[in-house]
Amino acid sequence: YEVVCSNVGNIDAPFKIVPPPSRFGADFEVTPNEGAIKPGELQVLRVVFDSTQLGEFDEHLALDISGLGDSESAPSTRFSGTVIPPTFRMLRDTFDFGTVAYNFTTEATNVLINTSLVPLNFRLRLPAELTESGHFSISPTTGTLEPGAETTIALQLNPRLVGFYDLFVVVDVINTADALLTVPVIATCAVPSITLNTSTVDFGRCFLGCEYTQTVLLSNSSGLPASYELVLSLIHI
Repeated sequence: YEVVCSNVGNIDAPFKIVPPPSRFGADFEVTPNEGAIKPGELQVLRVVFDSTQLGEFDEHLALDISGLGDSESAPSTRFSGTVIPPTFRMLRDTFDFGTVAYNFTTEATNVLINTSLVPLNFRLRLPAELTESGHFSISPTTGTLEPGAETTIALQLNPRLVGFYDLFVVVDVINTADALLTVPVIATCAVPSITLNTSTVDFGRCFLGCEYTQTVLLSNSSGLPASYELVLSLIHI
């Protein structure tokens, strides 16, 4: 913004900007912040407001005129407004994995959209204990979205706990505010039901040094992928 000051007196008016001693006072920068205005002349002051704090502000920037004496009669300009964070949203309300198989990696995606008129510097995070243990990973974890831009968020799950996962993906706006958006993660880890359909394998009489082959039938009726390992146990007769 620009503020125009005029000297309607008959002598020079040395001035200095007095920032308000308030929460948002330090967020104003005035150029020039001091000088002198000759009689009948104008002085343009350029005011820049740049804040990393959220909330409403109502400030008065006063000119300290040398020799004026009474500070209450110093000319001032009122600035008011509201500092808001960038607006954004996820395309879907949740990361929904449904039911997943134990120890099988799967992925759910979502789309982060910057709906504001300024760039969005974002950070995505999950509970530390689940990322450090390798249950979850997310990509990207940080980034910048230009106004109106979007990016795909990929959340990978390698389930190692049987049961229901109850957690959130948290979205922070860097240098502005944390946890401005939380997106639920829905997943249930189950162990597939595997049936060994062959109870006995009878090789009959076998000749020494000859190889014989039989088959064992397994069936998976769960609809989930399953990994298996056959372990032979020796029975001494």
